[in-house]
Amino acid sequence: MKRQIVQLTLREMRSLFSDKRLWMAFGAIVALFVFTGPFGTIDRLGFAERLGFWLTVHLVTWSIALSGVALVSVWNGDNSRIGIWQTVIGCCLATPFIGFAVSAIRTLFLNEQITVTSVFWQMVQALPVAIIIGIVAYFFFQPVQSQSSDLKAPDPGARLMLRLPPEKRGELLYMSMQDHYVEIVTTKGRELVLLRLADAMTEAGSTTGIQVHRSHWVAFSAISSIKRDGGKSSVVMTDGTELPVSRTYAKALREAGYT
Repeated sequence: MKRQIVQLTLREMRSLFSDKRLWMAFGAIVALFVFTGPFGTIDRLGFAERLGFWLTVHLVTWSIALSGVALVSVWNGDNSRIGIWQTVIGCCLATPFIGFAVSAIRTLFLNEQITVTSVFWQMVQALPVAIIIGIVAYFFFQPVQSQSSDLKAPDPGARLMLRLPPEKRGELLYMSMQDHYVEIVTTKGRELVLLRLADAMTEAGSTTGIQVHRSHWVAFSAISSIKRDGGKSSVVMTDGTELPVSRTYAKALREAGYT
């Protein structure tokens, strides 16, 4: 169980760190700290040292804060990629680690000693910063809201597409479970979403399809053929992927006209 949580957390972290918008915000904030030199760094460090100091501080701080958010997100099993309460709780849990890490970095760059008092004050200062980082991630990783009328339509299928990056929103082909995630495959790519397959099927909306296995759902329009090997069956999708058909769902597939 612990190993699975670690694997899911690492996967969620990769998702969080993969968006270039996050790194743009990171760069802007680091630049602000480097040029303004808060907490006495403008007087104690030259420009190059200040750049190294704040780059290290923010890289470590952001990594720890977002790791906390990812861990809480996976542990909670929420259907969204990242939630506001997951953000707050995750950042609060990460604060002690941030406090100790920043104290260690100040020792490296500023020759300050690590004490219980210094770690405590770094934790106090780190809490609001960590929450700001989490809120930045929260707003960046919400599905982009389009003003077009098709995304405002009542069709539940629009909700499923909103979970995907804009460049991967296309015609739905099939969906497969992977641990606590659903891999959603469209004509424009594939994406892992923290979601139950049952909920994803509901959000498929007007896309007509069928569940062929406890871990797989396919759109009728994406079925190329049915393949049989002895007593086992599989559906061959238009992209060449073969998905197994379990006996539980084989009858429904036959009744839909696929033999």
